[in-house]
Amino acid sequence: MEKLKLFDRQFFGELVDTTIDYNSYNEGDEEGRNVDSIPEDAGNAEIFSLIDQFHFNNQEHPFHEICNSIYSNIQENESLQEFNDLIFKLKEEVSKDEKNTVKIFSKYLVTLVVQSICIIGSRSLSVIEGGALEICGDKLRKVIGLSVIDKETNEEVLLENDQFEVLTGDEEKLNQRQSWVIEAVLRLWVNESRIGYLILEKMKNKGFISSIQLVKSLYIDEENILPITNVYAFELLERLINDGDDKSVLRTSITKIIDNINIFTEKIDTGDDESQLILTPSDESEVNQETELKWGFNSLLSLLKFQIKNYLNDLNEINALEIFNNIEHQATREYIKDSFNDYLNDCKK
Repeated sequence: MEKLKLFDRQFFGELVDTTIDYNSYNEGDEEGRNVDSIPEDAGNAEIFSLIDQFHFNNQEHPFHEICNSIYSNIQENESLQEFNDLIFKLKEEVSKDEKNTVKIFSKYLVTLVVQSICIIGSRSLSVIEGGALEICGDKLRKVIGLSVIDKETNEEVLLENDQFEVLTGDEEKLNQRQSWVIEAVLRLWVNESRIGYLILEKMKNKGFISSIQLVKSLYIDEENILPITNVYAFELLERLINDGDDKSVLRTSITKIIDNINIFTEKIDTGDDESQLILTPSDESEVNQETELKWGFNSLLSLLKFQIKNYLNDLNEINALEIFNNIEHQATREYIKDSFNDYLNDCKK
């Protein structure tokens, strides 16, 4: 829960400690929900308590009124110019806040708009894809930093007193905005990250976020590396790698696996001898930090071998051997290189 608090403090300051009950959240756990109290025709917003986690409408939040107006603008599909004018008012209010509640305004705005769209389209995935993302797409593009093109004239939409910068060409800033989109969705869907990732995949399909940013998010939590702990994440990873001819997605996945392998080997007591492989624990009943680390390490190793075997023909294009050299543990590095060469030799037979 501490990670949730740290995330929310960026936008809501002391509200995190005074009015938000983090103990009521059931991260990925349905057992804590009172199923009998959920109406039969309830949508995802009710089932997964999305409204309770949409803190922009908290009455104690100093900007809740203007945030509610922005939410209504998005929900009612009001004009982009009106949306722009509301953002101007929000900026003014935030700039006058002596408590400096909002730490990064652009991130605050991305989170507000993304989570608003998620709630508006939360009835079902078809609603979020065919309705919310279509209707609200231009507003989402603006806060991400993308230009909006008029569908009739095929020209860029110009706004009076435009409050949004266009980041096309600034890859670093654009990647950062996309990572904020991902964070915003997963924060709202903390009780069911599987649905969060389904929504993110639909956002990716519509060009709001990139496959690479989505892949990176799967590996970001070293305590819960999703492709080795959740089937849905593994299947998503496979879809992203196989989607199109861009091999950079595969390269990103392998690079992130190796980054995490290095983190695990630093934590595992391997002694001074790097020539010995880190094996799975011999006693499966023993549970402690060391055995958990070894299981995690070997799961990562298995995932890496799976990707090497399945995408063998693509590995030369992404300079796989060069990437494997980034494995810091000697025995692991040699083991992976040997596995790669063995697979290559098998293909030649």
